[in-house]
Amino acid sequence: MEEALRKMASMDKVKGVWWWNNKKIKEFLNIPLDINTTRQLKDILPKLSKLFEDRMFKEEVGCVFESDFLLFKKVNKDWIVIWVKRDIPLALLRMEVTVTLNEWVSRKSKGLKKLKFW
Repeated sequence: MEEALRKMASMDKVKGVWWWNNKKIKEFLNIPLDINTTRQLKDILPKLSKLFEDRMFKEEVGCVFESDFLLFKKVNKDWIVIWVKRDIPLALLRMEVTVTLNEWVSRKSKGLKKLKFW
């Protein structure tokens, strides 16, 4: 999974990527954040995913800000968050993320039984 996350983090205009399950959080940032911000993000991201699951959102949720947006993507029971500049077309970002995850699944299919994409 780390290889797929690094590939997502290296995409054009991506500022950072986070992945978490119930036990751990991994981050790959292109823009350094201070320690307090990192701590706050690691605290709030699992709470947001719980909120999304409780509200029965689909496997994707987006949050738009003034110059950036966050794309939350559910992969099995894990969550991936991609922090990207707002000027990238969302369809292009979604396509690149899907291709990256599909490549990862095809190489590591023994670890995952089924992934469902839109």
